[in-house]
Amino acid sequence: MKERTNTGINEHINGLPERNWGYRHPTVLVESQSAPVLKGDPAEQVYMRAFPLTSPKDLVVTDFTLNGCYLDDYLAKTLGFDLPKFITVPHNGGKCLSENLMLDEEILKAIQVWGSERNGVAQIQFFNITDSEKVLAEKLGIKTSCGDICKTIEIGSKTGFRRLCGEMGVPMPEGYICE
Repeated sequence: MKERTNTGINEHINGLPERNWGYRHPTVLVESQSAPVLKGDPAEQVYMRAFPLTSPKDLVVTDFTLNGCYLDDYLAKTLGFDLPKFITVPHNGGKCLSENLMLDEEILKAIQVWGSERNGVAQIQFFNITDSEKVLAEKLGIKTSCGDICKTIEIGSKTGFRRLCGEMGVPMPEGYICE
C-alpha cells in the first residue's frame, strides 16, 4: 500500500511531481471574519479561505464543525492530503471566531501549549486583522505572520491603504463615496 504524502492535486490529476506548498513555519490559522461589516454574518463566519495551505504541522481553529466526510474521505483519502490538527471553538456569545476564542480559556491554553511546543517558530495567520486579533495574539503570546500588527491594522483598510500609497507617491485613482 502506498504511503500518503502531502502531494498536491496536480500529481493526482496528471502525474506532475510533488508540489511543495503551505506555511513555512507551524501556523495557527484563525480565519476570523472580524471586519466590522462581517461580524455576526453567519455566511461570512463559516467561510474558510486558507485552510488548503495547511499541513500536519499546523493548527486550524474554527467556530463551526467541519464536515468529516469532506476532510477524511475526500481530502485525506481521495486527494492524499496530510491534514492539520483542528480545534472547534464553541459559540460563546462572540460575533466572530476571535471573540469566541478569547472567551474560551481552555482552548486558549491548548493553543498556547501548541505554540510553546514549536520552539518559538509558531505563528498566527489571520484572515482579517482588527483590534480583536491584536488582543488575541497578545493573549496567546504567539507572533503573527503579518509582522507589525499595529501597522497591519493601520493600513488594513481602504482609507489606510490609500493613505500609505499617497505617502509613498504611488499613483491612486480618485475615489468617490457612492450612495
